[in-house]
Amino acid sequence: MRLILIAFMTLLWLPVITSGQSDKIKFDSQSWPEADLLFHSDYRWKGADGAYSIDLGDERILWLFADTYIANKSPFARTRACVEMIRNSIAIQKGYDPSDAEIHFFLNADDTMPISFFPEIDTTWFWPLDGIRIDNRVLIFFSILHGIDSGLGFEVCGYGAKSIENPGKNPDKWYIKDIPLPYIGNSLIVGSALQIYDGYLYSFCCREPGNHDNLLCRWSLDSAGLGHLLNPEWWCGDKAGWVSHSNMKHSPEVILKNGATEFSVWYDSSLNKFFQVQTIGFGQAQVALRQAEQITGPWSEPETIYDPPENKTPNVMIYAGKGHPYLHGADVILTYATNAPESLIVADTCLYYPRFVRVNYNQ
Repeated sequence: MRLILIAFMTLLWLPVITSGQSDKIKFDSQSWPEADLLFHSDYRWKGADGAYSIDLGDERILWLFADTYIANKSPFARTRACVEMIRNSIAIQKGYDPSDAEIHFFLNADDTMPISFFPEIDTTWFWPLDGIRIDNRVLIFFSILHGIDSGLGFEVCGYGAKSIENPGKNPDKWYIKDIPLPYIGNSLIVGSALQIYDGYLYSFCCREPGNHDNLLCRWSLDSAGLGHLLNPEWWCGDKAGWVSHSNMKHSPEVILKNGATEFSVWYDSSLNKFFQVQTIGFGQAQVALRQAEQITGPWSEPETIYDPPENKTPNVMIYAGKGHPYLHGADVILTYATNAPESLIVADTCLYYPRFVRVNYNQ
């Protein structure tokens, strides 16, 4: 009788389960080793993390990297004797398909001493966050860090933004200026993910240090295009709506709980959905995706769409999952970063290079 009851209950629930899954988008994700070769094409650039990208138009993609290994001595190998680490670097990719595109790394360096493209200021340094092109200007946000003697050896001490006024030129000819930003304390960074939608520039912000909850602010495109970022509006929930920074009386609403410092958000007009991609986990981690009908949410729970093979290697860390929706080769292209103790990075030259993932939608 118990087995009959279980079978009967299963039949009762089966239509509900099937109906709920019929409208759900499924994801087919695969590694893309042919595209991975893109970042191995320069004999001096020996790997980095971060890997945000900005569509500059005319099939030009700006890549923004954080800590970067640069080989500065013959035989230009990634060994302790031959490499230096700089805090950030950039590259320009020509062509939207990374499996057959060209790329040029701008090291901002002479033949012997590599230098961060966005130089350090005293004892602080810049790690690029997301960036975006608005008309003839590119805005790039940064977390500002300094070293400490505990934890991971560093901590966030602020955030910043810079404007590239002539992005059509080669990077060595860029005119770069700092953009004034509002004071929001030392526990929140702006620019973890950017999205232009419905006449506004939206920025997802991260509590760091903290629990990595993500908040949302925005500027009109007219203001953002002029570099006027001092008075954003913050999303304060359905009841209060958008509230200007100058009128804030309480904390904004949390959009994503337990989010990430680095991730990507984009809008897919063919599916009428917003997507968010990040890595879930510390050390061993998966690439996960959320969906929403509105940029303010509610956002779905993160769904694992790719399990990096590096998770099978001891002491490897997976992080910095991002989407690059304007790249060609699948419905959407993702990247993630890998890291490990220095001895393992020197021994395994596949580590500490961004890895590509192709994702196709199956509705």
